[in-house]
Amino acid sequence: MEGFSRDKKEKLAFSLVHSTLIVLLALTTYRAVLSAPQTKTLEPKVLSSKQPCEGTKLNYPRVASETLPNGKTTNFRYNCMRSGFIASSYDGNCPGCSGKTRLTDEPVRWGLCAVDTDVILPKSVFYVPGYGPCLAADTGGAVKGKKIDVGFSAGEVKWWSKRVTDIYTFVD
Repeated sequence: MEGFSRDKKEKLAFSLVHSTLIVLLALTTYRAVLSAPQTKTLEPKVLSSKQPCEGTKLNYPRVASETLPNGKTTNFRYNCMRSGFIASSYDGNCPGCSGKTRLTDEPVRWGLCAVDTDVILPKSVFYVPGYGPCLAADTGGAVKGKKIDVGFSAGEVKWWSKRVTDIYTFVD
């Protein structure tokens, strides 16, 4: 190093120390990354669900808004559409009925429905277009598979006729 000036020697020493520090910092960072606990990669979900959608799962929730024949206006948020249900009406005075629901023990009325609990979860809420929101509050001997009975209070005008319908649900 005799041919170098003092200034060049200092710059060379500084560069050597600086490069050594960068290499040590890189090695330390590399070791820290390797020793860090491994994290699970999360798959992004549009919507999570406790209950599967056995129908058409929507990428984002929609809102059903309508004025029903009984004069009530309703809004229902849903993200699953299930087709092919046969819906008929009933009240607490039907033959073999106790007047109360089996799952919630309350009088049969509008907004409570009888369902097959193997198809629709007990006490879950779903939406029937033309009828409105419905709580799965009852079961029935004739309610099997994709059949539901929409409830009415005794003596209430029954504007619902038996029909094939979709139901909308919100799966969390």
